[in-house]
Amino acid sequence: MGDIFLVRLLMGLAMMLYHSNFVPALEECFGVWPRTSGYLTSYSSALGALAGLTLGPILHLYGHSLHTALLHSSALTCALLLLHASVGPVALVVLTSTLLSFSTAVGRTCVTDLQLTVGGARASGTVIGVGQSVTAVARIIAPLLSGVAQEFSPCGPPVLRLTSLALVAVLIMLFNKPHSGGAGSGKLKSEWDTLGQLAVSSQGQRPQ
Repeated sequence: MGDIFLVRLLMGLAMMLYHSNFVPALEECFGVWPRTSGYLTSYSSALGALAGLTLGPILHLYGHSLHTALLHSSALTCALLLLHASVGPVALVVLTSTLLSFSTAVGRTCVTDLQLTVGGARASGTVIGVGQSVTAVARIIAPLLSGVAQEFSPCGPPVLRLTSLALVAVLIMLFNKPHSGGAGSGKLKSEWDTLGQLAVSSQGQRPQ
């Protein structure tokens, strides 16, 4: 499962760097007032919350193939970060922020579900704990990388660096398909069904 946790670390770093450089880049490149930056940040956060409502139909569209959905969402995130690095008009920034809210929501859900699928039902607690630890490590590293990146420019170079992180994550998924395929979701479901059947049968065998 090392490749899955590495993908989670890289994508977490990329998005945390994006959010940490978002407001300084707006102020430096477009001269946006802090109030406008706050509105844009709240807008992106609200879209991220609403994006959760679309996860069911999106995964159903992919046939619950978690690896494919995660690969496509990460590739879209990488492309949007590269588009954001072009420092186009403010309308382009709003557009990329809107799409990033949806792509990152899908990516977070898929990588968590993929961890549980590959790890199995019995190790679900350990897998979730390790995944949260990986995210915590990303939160520790991101401010340091953000400070180094801002020494160059708050506009282009930082986003190009976090784009490279997302690109590495996409390449890892491309070359590790057998280790994290979506077919394992049926195995996880069957394990839970087996546990449920055992529980029901044990209750039925109790003496009256």
